[in-house]
Amino acid sequence: MAYITKNIFLNSYKCMRMAYFMLRDREDYLQEELSEYEEHIIDQGNLIGEKARGLFTDRAVMISETNGDAAGGGWKLIEVKSAGCDTSDAQKIEEKKNRYSPDAAYTLMLMSACGVEVSGVSLMAVSKDYRKGRPDGELFVTIDIAVEHFDYIVKPDFDCRRELIEKLIVELDRAGDNGSIVVYSPFENSRIGEAIKRFPDLAPQLKAIQKRIFDLLVFLKDNYYHPDFHGSYSIKKTLPALVPDLKYDGLAVKNGGEAIVHLHKIVTGELTPDEYQQTRADLLAYCRLDTLAMAALHEKLMHAG
Repeated sequence: MAYITKNIFLNSYKCMRMAYFMLRDREDYLQEELSEYEEHIIDQGNLIGEKARGLFTDRAVMISETNGDAAGGGWKLIEVKSAGCDTSDAQKIEEKKNRYSPDAAYTLMLMSACGVEVSGVSLMAVSKDYRKGRPDGELFVTIDIAVEHFDYIVKPDFDCRRELIEKLIVELDRAGDNGSIVVYSPFENSRIGEAIKRFPDLAPQLKAIQKRIFDLLVFLKDNYYHPDFHGSYSIKKTLPALVPDLKYDGLAVKNGGEAIVHLHKIVTGELTPDEYQQTRADLLAYCRLDTLAMAALHEKLMHAG
């Protein structure tokens, strides 16, 4: 019986045809004799796995190359890789996160499907600063793989449109060029369309972003309903029904209408310096919860079926 391994699944993420041939020819591949070099690589990977497991002797279980650490409520997923990591190079760290995040996501998907609560996800790679004879605890570098929030708030008396679009392109490029960009309404796609006309030199990057947009609102309307929506698919209605722990009630800015009013006051320069700083902080708190709400709603719907 043919079955899909983690390797086949992850390769399907890059190329579905390649994954198909890997699945079709799997038995032939397994019967091939490994070279001395290939056996060495496997042995080294197993050794790294043993070293990582040793750091969690009393409170973890090894799943393939992944440690599940249950300390602190829920399990913390730690994807262990034998690849070296230079902690002094921020770009290299981001490259490691982008390269191995799909591996961690695959294991997270399986653990969630089995009912295992996961409170955090990290990548553990080999430190390039490690030297033989040092403690095993210095062998690894741990990098958090979590929901990250990036924001931009307009400045008084300044046309921020190009700066905002450039920041959007930079942050999305840093996060990688694969996967969906999840939104909740046609608003973002429409604004990007306007930006393409206004800044034609940025059109290639913006059109690439548009191709990746997935509107969660459309999916929700077509596939899901809850009595507590009360006939509305506004995220302010769907979020409390599906993720009741996340609420806007305690914020100074509680909805999009209030956010528009506060932004208008910033743009027109109506605020004193102290009022500006407070208003900016209030808007950022609202934006951060919006990001978390989108991620939580997406996660909830992923497991609703």
